[in-house]
Amino acid sequence: MLTERRFLMLAAAIGGPILSSCASSAPQQSRGQWSSLPLGAGGFITGRSISNDGKNLVCRADTYGCYTWNNDTSKWEQLRTSTRMPSADVAPANGLSEAGGYEIQVAPSDSNRIYMASDEGLVKIRSVPGHAGHVFACSGPLNPANQPYAVFMRSTDGCANFIPIANVQCVHAFGFGKAAPGSDHPAVYIAGLYEKRWGVYRSTDHLAAWNANTIEWLQIGDYPLGNYDMITTVEGDANEFGTVYVGFSGSGGAYFSLAA
Repeated sequence: MLTERRFLMLAAAIGGPILSSCASSAPQQSRGQWSSLPLGAGGFITGRSISNDGKNLVCRADTYGCYTWNNDTSKWEQLRTSTRMPSADVAPANGLSEAGGYEIQVAPSDSNRIYMASDEGLVKIRSVPGHAGHVFACSGPLNPANQPYAVFMRSTDGCANFIPIANVQCVHAFGFGKAAPGSDHPAVYIAGLYEKRWGVYRSTDHLAAWNANTIEWLQIGDYPLGNYDMITTVEGDANEFGTVYVGFSGSGGAYFSLAA
């Protein structure tokens, strides 16, 4: 049974690729609201992370720059600058790191520690908070030739074995958020094709019920804010169940929160 949903149209931009949706029965949908989360320096967001205490929000932009959100000023502040990076990692021409940041993540055990990757971000692999050895992974949009076929997988033995997740044809980004009330497993969010239908989805199954062959996903949106740009990053809120942040490939970001 479908539930009512509401979208707040604060900003919209059309300019990214549109994924076709094959005819299928509509999945369950979640009631809530999308809001804009602007980024002043470039709109291509490929990495976003939130600390477990909710105090530190970071993201990576299209210029390979990395930023942190200042709650006092409601603005993004640049992390990668000549004064904050080791001298050997600074390019004299522009004062920024030569390599740039391809992925960014707040350490689960320390909200003041941030990890950044410089391997071009080709493969996305993330451990499940609070569950040692449990890992999700997808190839990500490596290039236009295989972009629609990024496989989504799960491991429960420390990456020794991976099982493809059934009925998920493609995932462009995924993340974790606070568990649903009564659940012992973080909520899992994906942006991709589930049962051949594009959208942003959430799974809230308990750990014992989490089965890659039978897991079901609740749709919380298709094109947030009416934006057809590709979603390149997804991150759930660690302190508020149902809130999830997404970043677009050219027009900033948005966040979804459950209706009151």
